[in-house]
Amino acid sequence: ILCQQSREVAALCWLLADNADGLDPDEAELAGLMRDIGIVPLLVMAEHHPGLWSSEARLNTVIGQLRAEFGAALLESWACPAGLVEAVRHADDWHYQSGEQAPQLVDVLITARLHFMISSSQNDGLPALNQVPALRRLGGPEPDASRSQALLAEARARVEQTQQLLSTR
Repeated sequence: ILCQQSREVAALCWLLADNADGLDPDEAELAGLMRDIGIVPLLVMAEHHPGLWSSEARLNTVIGQLRAEFGAALLESWACPAGLVEAVRHADDWHYQSGEQAPQLVDVLITARLHFMISSSQNDGLPALNQVPALRRLGGPEPDASRSQALLAEARARVEQTQQLLSTR
């Protein structure tokens, strides 16, 4: 499920960046794919230290709390661009505001996640849309269920096309 969600959020990032000025859709897609990279070292630690967390629920809580910082630290250690690190670090912060005037990767990633969650009826814990700075920075219509579902359908078609391309090689 995590891999499919990552692919769909990445495709949404590509679509949103393609419609925004000054953003590279491929870089935005990479940000979507890298959002959950911090989960990997946490799962490795959990595997090598099974007594570290008392239950699967506790592990999931720790992953939720630490994945962004672990992911950002991993990307920094790989000398990834600062915009990509910022996007991964703040992807879960609906209220995050970049210091830049122009839309940033982090805005695309936050907006893509918002569309994904709305379209898959994961509305619990979502803020009021007028409280999400990333939406204002990207411009365009605010997400609603029908727009989010249409974008997700387009993103899924993009994922399917990519998989078909890869399977014919």
